[in-house]
Amino acid sequence: MNIVKNRKHYLIYTFLIALISSLLWGYGGMFSLGIMMILCAIVLFISNDIKLALPFFINFIFVNGTVAATTNISIGTIVGVILLVAVILVYLIRNKVKFTLGKFGIPILIMAILFFIPIFWSGAKEFSYIFLYLAWSGYFVIYIFIVCSVKKDIKEELAMSMEGLSILLSLEGILSILRIASTTGNFRDIYTLGWGICNEAGIMLILALPFTFYRLYKNFLKKECLYDLFVLILSMVGVLATLSRGAYMFALAEGCFLSLYFLWKKGYKKIFYIALSSGILAIIAFVYIKYDWVLKHAIDAIDDNGRFELYEKALSIIKRNPLYFLFGAGMPFDVDIKDAVIVCHSTLYETLACVGIVGLIVLIIHLYQKYLFVIKNKNILNSMLLIGFIVIDIYGLIDNTYHMYYFMMILMIILAIIEKTNKEEEASI
Repeated sequence: MNIVKNRKHYLIYTFLIALISSLLWGYGGMFSLGIMMILCAIVLFISNDIKLALPFFINFIFVNGTVAATTNISIGTIVGVILLVAVILVYLIRNKVKFTLGKFGIPILIMAILFFIPIFWSGAKEFSYIFLYLAWSGYFVIYIFIVCSVKKDIKEELAMSMEGLSILLSLEGILSILRIASTTGNFRDIYTLGWGICNEAGIMLILALPFTFYRLYKNFLKKECLYDLFVLILSMVGVLATLSRGAYMFALAEGCFLSLYFLWKKGYKKIFYIALSSGILAIIAFVYIKYDWVLKHAIDAIDDNGRFELYEKALSIIKRNPLYFLFGAGMPFDVDIKDAVIVCHSTLYETLACVGIVGLIVLIIHLYQKYLFVIKNKNILNSMLLIGFIVIDIYGLIDNTYHMYYFMMILMIILAIIEKTNKEEEASI
């Protein structure tokens, strides 16, 4: 099947999948995830082309519009998982895929082992918790599958697929706000999207933003640029719809840095300096004129919302005994009154609580590899990803990024593809 003959067709393809994903999220209920997996399996089996399955891989975890914490698994999801796994195995055999650990594989594999080890002393009895100990094993499998399956440069397809994700997440946020307005009209700081909460949608929009800027850079002054501008504007509205203070601040910071880099690389040096100077002067003037307002909202913005207690809990856990200090207490180290797993809202403290000081060292090695790779392999996409990684990892110090399934699965796909698609020489950083 060769329905996607060029990248313009692929752009339409990813857009349609984003719309289908949105409809499944809104109206598919418990069957949405299963339907998405079945569609992905059909496309991969018929096309035998990993890039056609890529938008499905990126979107399918975000189509679950029901409460993600539910223990009820629909028959559609079970069928979807079985069928997709079977097709992936057929794909591996058909293409005689040779396995390799890749550039990032060893730290990811070690983290998978470290996350499983605490199961022997954590006393976890809930079957659903077992999956938490196997989470990094799943991320390792995703990384290995993609890095071994990708044989050519598909970073353009990755960028378009991430734009599709931006469309999906933005529509989910906007539709959620409209639903609230048409029912209770009571806007709250946090609302659920089923697969996660609105804050987490903001995090994923921040992760996707560098790809939209990359596409804007590549298509600058072309007709296709209109689509990228549409995605950028929709993403901005989507971020606003999250009602997340963190998403507002970090999306704004990321957007400013990406815009400045865009101007610099396009040769608009005068505009770059004017924009930078104007931005600084505007901030100074606003703070001076609205000092009381800024001070009040600054105080509100640094409200920890109970995070400091979570950080203290993480530290107290690793102090209980040497075993916890070295290897952690496991991901479900504590649960709330609803038996929901407590997370620390910080990559640092979550790592310490789950896998101890050894796990933190391995994570630092992984981060070092990630940053070293995008710095050494100098091209436009990697430069924009560098900005995105820095912003989102700083964000991760105060919110959920690393160890959260929605973030980690997409990150593994990104790392695998950029690892295999850096052969073409582009403009340097």
